[in-house]
Amino acid sequence: MFARPLTPNDNPFIESAFSTIKRAQEYPRQFLNDAQANDYFSRHFTWYDTEHYHSGIDSVTPQ
Repeated sequence: MFARPLTPNDNPFIESAFSTIKRAQEYPRQFLNDAQANDYFSRHFTWYDTEHYHSGIDSVTPQ
């Protein structure tokens, strides 16, 4: 739906990222407003980039 035309490899990356986010224990089932969503994703991406160990990059954080 949001993939660029003639680039079939876009969608799997977005689907994988969204799946990772939705599997987080603290992920709410729904957001009440944009501010709540922005707050959640701001905290999630900070944690993901600074504290979460990534197996694809030798079990270190991206930061």
